[in-house]
Amino acid sequence: MSIDPTSYDLQQDSRIDALNEIITTSYEEPGRVEYSYPVVDQPMNDEQWQYVAMAMGSGVMDEGGRPYWLKLNESEANTNSTNTMLLTVSTVTDTAQASLRGFYHRLMADKVLSFPGVTSETIYYVALQYDPLGHQEPTGPISVQVVTTLDYTRGKHYLELWRVIRKPNQLLTDATIERVRPRAAPTQVVATWDQLPDASKCLWGSLFFVHETAETVMAVGSTEDAGGPTRWLNLTSPEWVESTSGAFPWAGHGEKPAWRTVGDRVELRGRVKRQDGSTFAGGNDYTLIPNCPDVGATSLMHAGADQKTNPVRIDAVKGSGNKPKFIIKENAAWADLTGLFYYRK
Repeated sequence: MSIDPTSYDLQQDSRIDALNEIITTSYEEPGRVEYSYPVVDQPMNDEQWQYVAMAMGSGVMDEGGRPYWLKLNESEANTNSTNTMLLTVSTVTDTAQASLRGFYHRLMADKVLSFPGVTSETIYYVALQYDPLGHQEPTGPISVQVVTTLDYTRGKHYLELWRVIRKPNQLLTDATIERVRPRAAPTQVVATWDQLPDASKCLWGSLFFVHETAETVMAVGSTEDAGGPTRWLNLTSPEWVESTSGAFPWAGHGEKPAWRTVGDRVELRGRVKRQDGSTFAGGNDYTLIPNCPDVGATSLMHAGADQKTNPVRIDAVKGSGNKPKFIIKENAAWADLTGLFYYRK
């Protein structure tokens, strides 16, 4: 039995047809030093539409569940024998959505991607590709592509999702996989903290400015099973991360040892002791907080039970893989790190 379209359906079809005409039509730019658009009753071409929409940004719209995630194709054995992996939809929404220069892509099911063996080291780019010629295709101008070079000729654009770096005679499961996967999210303003929406109802990375306290917060914390972010992270006053050191635990008084990053600066606080109860030996260096970021510059700071006679010096050596080393100039039962800071890479 056929059902005739309603007047509302016809109206929506008319709007869609009008939008398609706006973004796909050919357009002759006026031969002038300058011009402006849109012009009433004149269409835009796809390039002009891209500039109109550019401020909205390009990226994955992450509602949770890891949309556009790259994972093994069933098993390691099958992945290696077929040289394929899966680009997956969200485990929460069963789809994946992204925007690219004003156009939108939707993945409705996991997609098998091929990464053939190579004779020399090769970078495979997993990306969404916008191609103006795709306006003539039923699936539209954006598609998932695996390419070894990003070709921007003839109006093409890309949203990089992953990079798979494969060497000759290497199993696909041993290849280096780098996640790129930029995410798009809105920026909004509320007057007070209690006006913030439920973070789980927002896109991951959504930013809100809280006018009353002049703070900025971001929706973060989503997991594979979460239907979106789980909490608001205060970017203006970052949270403290407690030390994971077993060798140098909390001294039992004062603040617990912890660190936080404010811009490129790492701030420290708290009191530590040696696990075995022995004293810190003057002149020796200690890695007191192993889970803090690597250092990027040399800094000298002072702290301790008695800052005049029991200072702690922090040596932050340039280079990768360096944690701050603390030198206590005189023997001490514990050390206070509060007030110390250094600059990370």
